[in-house]
Amino acid sequence: MADIRGLERDILQIKERANNMIAYDRQKEYKAGIENIKEKYGSTYNNDALNELINEYKQNKLDETIQELKAFDKKSQELLEQAKQRVERVESEVSTEIDPQTQYELEKHNYILNKLQNELSDTFTGRNPQTNELDEVIQQAKYNKLYANALLQTRNLLIRNVDNNTHLDDSAKGVLTNHVIRKLTEIKNNLLPKEYNELQELKEILGNSQVAAQNKLHMFQFTLGMNNEAV
Repeated sequence: MADIRGLERDILQIKERANNMIAYDRQKEYKAGIENIKEKYGSTYNNDALNELINEYKQNKLDETIQELKAFDKKSQELLEQAKQRVERVESEVSTEIDPQTQYELEKHNYILNKLQNELSDTFTGRNPQTNELDEVIQQAKYNKLYANALLQTRNLLIRNVDNNTHLDDSAKGVLTNHVIRKLTEIKNNLLPKEYNELQELKEILGNSQVAAQNKLHMFQFTLGMNNEAV
């Protein structure tokens, strides 16, 4: 069984790093350090000496922060690469669970597929094709896993029939094509284990988190530049 829980831990860790406020916190520290120097030495140092002290602090603090954020971003990148590889493995494992698992199932699948291809060869090819032309085979797919899996393999045939039907305008073709895609997607989602839908949600979280998780140094430098606080 696919390690969906392990992948979930990886991606939630990446999400936490994306939401981490380290760049903002370091910018606040940087700014607070400058203000502390001004408060502590402003009344006793002349402007040149005070500016020299501030500039020295800025350079040291920037060097320290840049190294820290580089390390943070590098770790995030490593976690992202690990998660992406894990997504591929899990997706492959989950997707193949609907495939025939034995020689008997494979032979049965091929028989059903050949039968369906013959039955559906004229579907959506008439003068006024209707979406309900698929209703009977879709109904059978609800109760037979092998039948449903074979029906999924007819997607290209059905869409090609629609595309090649010269009696239809583009609008009608779009309606039928979307109907085929929607119905076959519903069948696939019913066939696949519940981990498949969980995987799609995790992939969305990963996609939404990957930029922020590995971009803390840029965020820090951008904030400094925007506030004219860099050296």
